[in-house]
Amino acid sequence: MENKTIAFEIIAVLLLIGSTLAVIFLSNQDNSELVKNLQFNSLLRESHNALAQKQEKVIKSSAEWADLWTEMFPTEQIAPAVNFDEKMLIAVFQGQKPSGRYSIEINKIKEYADYIEVTVRETSPGENCIVTFALTSPLHIVEVEKSDKPIRFTFEQEITRCN
Repeated sequence: MENKTIAFEIIAVLLLIGSTLAVIFLSNQDNSELVKNLQFNSLLRESHNALAQKQEKVIKSSAEWADLWTEMFPTEQIAPAVNFDEKMLIAVFQGQKPSGRYSIEINKIKEYADYIEVTVRETSPGENCIVTFALTSPLHIVEVEKSDKPIRFTFEQEITRCN
């Protein structure tokens, strides 16, 4: 009888340890699985605009788009048309830079179960690069399928090498 009790206790302890390890393992997992890579259309990519600060924006209405357009280009009246019933805009601004050869580009948009990740590449000139001596404010705006999921931005830095 004593051997059965010891065997039962060992099994109970092993089950407890196993279930504890399973809970620890599962709680450390990223529960956001990739659903799909989202297709997007580049709407505008420029090296000059009136916004001088680095920023990201998600635009989901015509009113927001009109306001942003006026901020970016105060003297231009008409923003490109966007169907905000089906689409939203994602905009990234590199901020004011001291010369040319700076750029910013949205190069990937991935949809996960509970958020959307936007990967942005920022490029700057290397030491020996010939650049224009004019202030620039690079921007990139893309059109993508509308979603209510939160947007996360990931930035990659790249330096142009010039000999």
